[in-house]
Amino acid sequence: MDLLSYRGPGAAGGISAALSSVWTDPRSSARGWWYLSENTLRFSPLPHAPALVTDAGAQMVKAHYRFCNEFLWPLMHELPKFCVFRPDDFEQYRRLQSSVSKQLLNRREHLFIHDYQFALLPSLVSASSSLFWHIPWPATVDEIWQPLVSDLAIRMLSAEQIGFQTEEYAENYLRSIEPSARRLAETKVFAAPISIDDEMWECRLSESTVPLPTEIAQLECPFVLSIDRADYAKGINERLGAIDVYFERNPDQAGKISFVQICARSRTGIAAYDRYWEQCRSKERAINARWCNAQWQPIVWLESSFSPDQLSKIYLKAEALLITSLKDGLNLTAKEFVACQMTEPGILLLSKETGAFSELGGFAIGLDPQSTMSIVKAIESGLSMPTAEKLRRIDAMKVIIRQNSLISWSSKFSPPQNNGPADVIPLYQTRKEKTY
Repeated sequence: MDLLSYRGPGAAGGISAALSSVWTDPRSSARGWWYLSENTLRFSPLPHAPALVTDAGAQMVKAHYRFCNEFLWPLMHELPKFCVFRPDDFEQYRRLQSSVSKQLLNRREHLFIHDYQFALLPSLVSASSSLFWHIPWPATVDEIWQPLVSDLAIRMLSAEQIGFQTEEYAENYLRSIEPSARRLAETKVFAAPISIDDEMWECRLSESTVPLPTEIAQLECPFVLSIDRADYAKGINERLGAIDVYFERNPDQAGKISFVQICARSRTGIAAYDRYWEQCRSKERAINARWCNAQWQPIVWLESSFSPDQLSKIYLKAEALLITSLKDGLNLTAKEFVACQMTEPGILLLSKETGAFSELGGFAIGLDPQSTMSIVKAIESGLSMPTAEKLRRIDAMKVIIRQNSLISWSSKFSPPQNNGPADVIPLYQTRKEKTY
């Protein structure tokens, strides 16, 4: 089985790290990895060095990037006010995938394709394929975009298997397809939330000699942690507003708790992201100016990137992880945090709009990211929770994560066995029975 994704080995982000673990694990059937790097399509066959396959062209890659991040991303996160559609970008989105498919013509390995950047590929390649959709699929889209979304959904049906992070996203996808397309469906559509290598995170804590980063070690009070890209879907502005209200309701906590925000700029050059960054930083400065004193400030904003070893120590030190995403495919940070908790754990404060909530929501403290008071009360509840209760919840979440290992997740997308139609859940049957 070959992996195919937008970013490859060593790239930033939880998805690349998860796929790297799958790719290098001897128990996995994944051996080759196709990906884009510096405007070129590359192929890395284990254990050999990556080979340059073809130059995709800087302008084509740039237009493809714009279509993905200025149109598909906000559309799929149900934030249409951020959508910018350019017909030429859409054309380049299609052309880039057509170009990639030509490099795969003589390849017979089953393809495990990842995410919205390559959603058309199942319909363009001759090899069998599985597709995993990492981000949400919206419940509704504006009428003007429905034909485009429906066409995208139908093209995805060329894959033998399509996985989503939650049953909700899978059902939304199925509803976006016209009933007449059911006759095409020999495709298994199911929920299969991606996981993490929890044993690796635990090993980092026990074996790594990397110290706690200086910026964290120098804090003189406990802290609530958040880790995000500066993305409007992450609800950072809403979180900052809630922190302000938290100190209004709990003025005695000034100087006793800080909120550490690890967050760097994202997708620089895209106007909506640049504006969002400035809005968030301006709000953070105003809140700090309102509440800080000579020895303390409520929000500690760190733009630095940290290694996984460093992150494991930060997770362990935090009183809580606060996630306020307005909409999120999964949020692997939530699982990483849980994996790094030990005998005196922190607690997970988790937006109900994340895919992770469908797995961990029974034991995390849930919150509505659109409600300031919901976020505030989640913070108050988490910081006052007894250690025994936090430990009970963390242990339960660890069991859930361990039962859905990365290898068991990836095995669901291995080449379908040739056992006839009984192995496949047709689309109409999936719709009727809601079987995943």
